[in-house]
Amino acid sequence: ILERAPLRQAAALAELDPAAAADAADELAAAGVVEGERPLSFEHAVVRTAVYEELSTLERSQGHRRAAELAAAEPEAAGRVAEHLLAAEPAGEAWIAERLESAAASAARAGAPESAIAYLERALAEPPPAERRPHVLMQLGLAEMNAGSDAAAAHLEAAAAGFGEPSARVEAALVLALIEAREGRCGAALSVLDGVADDVTALGPAAELMVDIAA
Repeated sequence: ILERAPLRQAAALAELDPAAAADAADELAAAGVVEGERPLSFEHAVVRTAVYEELSTLERSQGHRRAAELAAAEPEAAGRVAEHLLAAEPAGEAWIAERLESAAASAARAGAPESAIAYLERALAEPPPAERRPHVLMQLGLAEMNAGSDAAAAHLEAAAAGFGEPSARVEAALVLALIEAREGRCGAALSVLDGVADDVTALGPAAELMVDIAA
């Protein structure tokens, strides 16, 4: 599960007390399974792969989820947390969706929309709390738009339909209209904007100006 890990993390993951974990690590090092130095790591990648493949799907999922919990307590470990959560089965826990959404935001800022998409799709599978779902769909649609994915429009449309706040509905509609216009579907773009006309009126001149520019 862990490629490299401090002894305390490996002990927690294996549910061993620190002394027993240290003894086990020394025995494995003597047998050439792990390296003798800390942090712990397998001597050869092929050994790690063989051990990993011996685990059942459930054991792998539980191991990755536990590894994510342990890494979550460490600073600078957000990337490792997200990677472990990608490999864990959905459990319906809000903190998992929240961590994945945060990792997606970091990936998007770093110019890696494909990674953001993977994190957000996994967040939706968790799933997030109902009130966060439109926000996740919105971020997914934006990431897909930046990645050139045809799925962007459907996710932005679902986000717009799920938002309770007029400003959020208008924002999603503006991005969706932009996608439709880029694809040469000007009629569809205008239809999207017409669908939020009441929200735009309620929000006032600033929103009206944005829609006029988009149109």
